[in-house]
Amino acid sequence: MAGITFGGFLSDQRMSLPLVVTKQTCSGATYIITGANKGLGFEAAKHLVEVGAAKVILAVRNTQAGNAAMAVIEAATHTENVVEVWELDLSSYASVKAFANKAIIELDRFDALIECRYAVSKIIQVFAIRQLAILADYNRTGVVVKLVGPGFCKTELSVNSPFVLRMSIKLGNMLIGRTAELGSRTLLHGAIAGKESHGCYLGNCEVREDSVLV
Repeated sequence: MAGITFGGFLSDQRMSLPLVVTKQTCSGATYIITGANKGLGFEAAKHLVEVGAAKVILAVRNTQAGNAAMAVIEAATHTENVVEVWELDLSSYASVKAFANKAIIELDRFDALIECRYAVSKIIQVFAIRQLAILADYNRTGVVVKLVGPGFCKTELSVNSPFVLRMSIKLGNMLIGRTAELGSRTLLHGAIAGKESHGCYLGNCEVREDSVLV
């Protein structure tokens, strides 16, 4: 975000974000969401089911937790046979390959892959998406790749962090944190954003400029 200030960040955190997914944009579509048993991924999955997605796959490391999340979503949306739980451990290359093979065999399409689990560095994501956007050129692949910043959200992302950092994040969440539901709206915007967003950074449900530092 070129020229962003601390005041601008605080203003962003207080914004009321639009829910851009509708039955017109999502009906009949298939979505895969990693880390979808809680937090932003869970809220995004619930919204997609509510607007008529044909299939929403919760790609999770812990299938027991995934099944519990599926039960909550089905009860909240009064649906059945839309949500599926697939095992995926992103720390295991074998698990990633097995998941990809399963998708190739069982899915005739999927409309968006929402990857919402990380805890290391956003700058690595920025560089990775830039390079991936070049390698998977839209004009050649028809695939749109982008990076979404959901803002500072009240999730369990820091649950395994050192005590001092965990308490600092907890205080920040109390003061300015977005709810997981509100943060999930940025992911949903990313899921349906068109080719104009290829290789871009998205924040607050809009395409934004990268910082001059990157």
